[in-house]
Amino acid sequence: MTHFHIPDWELSLFLFFNHGLKCAFLDWLMPIVSESFLVWLAGVNAAIVLWMEGKLGVALRLLALLVVVIILSDSSAKMVKEATGRVRPLNDIPGTHYREDGEWRQLPADFEREKERGSSYVSAHAANTMAIAVAISLLFARSRPWILLLPLVVGMSRIYLGKHFPMDVAMGWLLGAATTMTLFAVIRFFHPKHPVTGGKWQLSAIWP
Repeated sequence: MTHFHIPDWELSLFLFFNHGLKCAFLDWLMPIVSESFLVWLAGVNAAIVLWMEGKLGVALRLLALLVVVIILSDSSAKMVKEATGRVRPLNDIPGTHYREDGEWRQLPADFEREKERGSSYVSAHAANTMAIAVAISLLFARSRPWILLLPLVVGMSRIYLGKHFPMDVAMGWLLGAATTMTLFAVIRFFHPKHPVTGGKWQLSAIWP
């Protein structure tokens, strides 16, 4: 079993998000932000716009590519989780605020960890949203300024909800970005045509 030492800086950062930022508004917002449907929101929105512009084939190829991105990213995150077994904050850190069965709860101050293994490292939510964000930012130039906000906000929500430590989220982002960039490099090596438009490979070729 891999034992994770929690450095002081990471614990302090976790407590800042999980305790310091806690308020009624974020208690309402963060569970919504953390829902899995946000992973698909940006991609589906882009596909709908393309479909409305009469580019149904392009829209379908985009969705197919994003499905592959998600499968690879999620599978990679699960392998890391199984290999490391880091326990989640809500099963480890006394005083952690977390949400369960639709209600906010808090671990008691005298809580003692019982679980030996968990699925905290890495955050699949962070990995998947970053994988999607990087894919869309490479394909749609206009999306770059805002699309990366998606994984940032989702990652923050996972810490706020007591599901992950900051390093789980940061490494999830890195894994997701690396997964997408590796996939695109492989596609470009074996398939000279653009994976979505079918034309000459050029990143951001859909909406330059």
